Amino acid sequence: VTLSRKRVPRINNFKVDYDPLMMEANLSWTTSDTDIIDSFHIYCNRERNITPILSTGGSVTTATIDLILSPTDTFVYQIAAVGKDGWEGESVVGEPIVNTSAITAKKLENPEEVAISYGNEGFHFNEFGTYYFRDYSTEEKYQIFKMTSDFVVEKSVSYPGNINLFYFSISSDTEGNLYFNIGQFIRDSGSAIIGENHYIMKCDKDLNIVAQYQFPHGTGAHTFSLAVSSQGTLVLYNANGISLTRWDLEADDTTIVTVLAPDFSIISETFYPDNREIIQSTINGDTVIAVIGSNAWEKIQLFYFDASFNIIGTSNPLGDMEVPFPADYEPVDILNICAPNLFMTGYRFFGNQPSILYFFNGNLEIIARYPFSGFLMDYLPGEEGFYSDYNGYLYTLGERERYSIDQVIDAANR
Repeated sequence: VTLSRKRVPRINNFKVDYDPLMMEANLSWTTSDTDIIDSFHIYCNRERNITPILSTGGSVTTATIDLILSPTDTFVYQIAAVGKDGWEGESVVGEPIVNTSAITAKKLENPEEVAISYGNEGFHFNEFGTYYFRDYSTEEKYQIFKMTSDFVVEKSVSYPGNINLFYFSISSDTEGNLYFNIGQFIRDSGSAIIGENHYIMKCDKDLNIVAQYQFPHGTGAHTFSLAVSSQGTLVLYNANGISLTRWDLEADDTTIVTVLAPDFSIISETFYPDNREIIQSTINGDTVIAVIGSNAWEKIQLFYFDASFNIIGTSNPLGDMEVPFPADYEPVDILNICAPNLFMTGYRFFGNQPSILYFFNGNLEIIARYPFSGFLMDYLPGEEGFYSDYNGYLYTLGERERYSIDQVIDAANR
């Protein structure tokens, strides 16, 4: 008796595409006589790895392979059909691909005067320049630097006061004016500190102070954060709940939200029985997008305001978005506005693997990922963090790196 083995069909049209935004290899193929195919074996760099990296069912014609944590740069994939008798047919080799990300990083040289000062510094970016704020608390002054996107200092000024509040937020209007909070110590006749006054400062794009507003309620253990709209209207979040118009509302874990006209006159005040902070904000037309944290909600949310700071929408991406992260990774309470329709969060690994940054659009669709080797931490505003100029660059405060994300912004707006 002569036994004959039916020939296993050869793969047709084996195609390998690389997605630099997601850092994934997308494989697709076709073949004939699928009735005798039991499965497909997929190999990668077969000269070094003789066993298949993936086995799929006989009716499958696509596969996606995650490369974000792979230490290898170049990948050559092969595929072979496996017959129902277990015999593997002839393999087909795809075009080699190189694992590179669409996001590129550049280490920035620090000017000598822009030294890292954890907890007492902050960045702000707008179309008029890059601004770095540094606090010299021992000298009771703060300094503002105007720089290029490469951290080349164009101008710096010093003013009395300090910015080392626990939450320190900076905003700018459409004309480039900067808004931020400072404190100035109150001393007795013997120079002992007996309190601190707080101010909202407004300076133009060339760092000249043009206006300031002193909080009329005196001193206290408060944190202040703010945002500004396209009309120059301000919103101030005063955590710990002292009203700007009266002193009798103090309580722990409360917030007074005050809306101020461009001349700093008070439009409205709203009391909230929790501790809220504006972590980041940006103007998008007549809308203000803000990242707001609350210890009562125990989460970070996106808020959408109109130009008068009426709430017109909210979003909870960190709670609602399903993120396919690898095993042994945990989410971090990071929510960064990279552009009007582009946001970022992160997952970290407590070991020798890099963290992973996830970029998503307003529909909570993940459109890009990136392996981040720096220090990824939860929100401690005023310390290390991510800062965006909304024009294609993302910066890290601790590592002093700039990431180009133009392709990611394009993908978010398709």
